[in-house]
Amino acid sequence: MLWFGERKELENKYYEWVEKESVNDCPFNVICFLQINSLIDVEKARKFIRGDSK
Repeated sequence: MLWFGERKELENKYYEWVEKESVNDCPFNVICFLQINSLIDVEKARKFIRGDSK
């Protein structure tokens, strides 16, 4: 679990990236930011998309 301060710091890093890369601030780009920085468990994400609960 990420504590509030850690989530805020991740948010700050995201907004730094948005500004540096001149990308739109939108949900899709949040996902892109997390993926680019290897912050998404890809297999868990795929299972979630498929509706697998395990």
